Amino acid sequence: MQDAASKLESLLSQIFADGVVEVAERDALNQACRELSLDQDQILGVFTQFLNKLWGEAMADDVLTSSERLVLKRVIRELRIPDDRLPVQARLALRDL
Repeated sequence: MQDAASKLESLLSQIFADGVVEVAERDALNQACRELSLDQDQILGVFTQFLNKLWGEAMADDVLTSSERLVLKRVIRELRIPDDRLPVQARLALRDL
């Protein structure tokens, strides 16, 4: 399971590296979610862990820039991460989703 989760997180890093999610990348993500031996809760866990990592990077300097906000919003929307899985501080900072 850890290997599958690592593969999924690596794919997420590649997809969101340039801040743009292309159709082929979205298709690759959907295919990976179908083919990896992870259930829906495990997949959501990987998505949430990825978001938490990005949130930590964005807040490393205690300032959330507009470009960081856009990236975080894009990740939340693309991965359909529910509000209750967002870090509390992120939920408050990005509440105008």
